[in-house]
Amino acid sequence: MAEAKGRGYDTAVMKKVIALRKRDRDDIAEEEAVLDMYLSALEMA
Repeated sequence: MAEAKGRGYDTAVMKKVIALRKRDRDDIAEEEAVLDMYLSALEMA
């Protein structure tokens, strides 16, 4: 991570990407669907 940070990458985002790669695609899709539903209910999307 130190090398990535030194090259100007956002390490927080990189950690999230790595975490997403470890998860099942169906779980990610379900979470995104729920998030979209909540954003729509709050008129934020």
